[in-house]
Amino acid sequence: MTNDQKYQLQGDLLKSPEDFGYNTANWTGALVRHHLEKSYPATVQLSSAYKLMHEVGFSYQFAKAIYHERDEAKRTLAKAEIKKTSPIR
Repeated sequence: MTNDQKYQLQGDLLKSPEDFGYNTANWTGALVRHHLEKSYPATVQLSSAYKLMHEVGFSYQFAKAIYHERDEAKRTLAKAEIKKTSPIR
């Protein structure tokens, strides 16, 4: 990709995928790959899509689940119990 195309891709990634007609609010590597093939004269592997994202200042983020109903005190006690009863120390 040329530098102008990379700059344009950066602008695309700053927008929501929904602005381009995709039925999702978040960019994924696979979606970036599809977008590159649809909008630019580029056929790329998934790893190349991640590399291009990095080159234009983006990185892939993994979601971390947060369970609000989780009781930290019970969890700490359970972990201590498991350590006590585990035959491997």
